[in-house]
Amino acid sequence: MAYGDDTQLYQGVPNEWRGCVNPRLELCLRDMKSCTTLYRLVLNDSKTEVIYFSSKFIKTPPFPKITVGNSEVETLRVAKNFGVIFFLH
Repeated sequence: MAYGDDTQLYQGVPNEWRGCVNPRLELCLRDMKSCTTLYRLVLNDSKTEVIYFSSKFIKTPPFPKITVGNSEVETLRVAKNFGVIFFLH
């Protein structure tokens, strides 16, 4: 069994479209899961993580949870990518 590791999704949206982000991400993740299954790879639902970036000058309510398969995706405040650390202000 092979794993599709380190797949990253980026989506920029204006603040007024916030309500559309999670359903679109869930659809994208569902499509990725189907694609990895087709090519006999495994997308590990329990290792999937998300970090949201927004302006520190605009107060935004927390994003709702995202699910992949049967797992709830963990929302991070800090993410590391190729040695670069990203953090939510």
